[in-house]
Amino acid sequence: MKTTTLRIKVDPELKEKAQYVAAEMGLPLNVLISSYLAEVAETGQINFIAPEVITRKMEKIIEQANKEIAQGEISGPFKSTEEAITYLEKLS
Repeated sequence: MKTTTLRIKVDPELKEKAQYVAAEMGLPLNVLISSYLAEVAETGQINFIAPEVITRKMEKIIEQANKEIAQGEISGPFKSTEEAITYLEKLS
């Protein structure tokens, strides 16, 4: 396979973290980058995945839901989609 050199500027800390992740998978960093570039070239898409950050508001909602579950305040199970929809329509 013919190769070429690609020079890019990245934050040193980012490079170090990426090298660590690649090494944990047993890969050199250039293989990780080449793999991503191949995916972009093949699909014509650029995909970014960002972890969802749990906010204090979301933590409160989860706490409330867990409290309700512990107290048996749950809906269902439903035997059919229609039964679930009927239940939801009665709530509004």
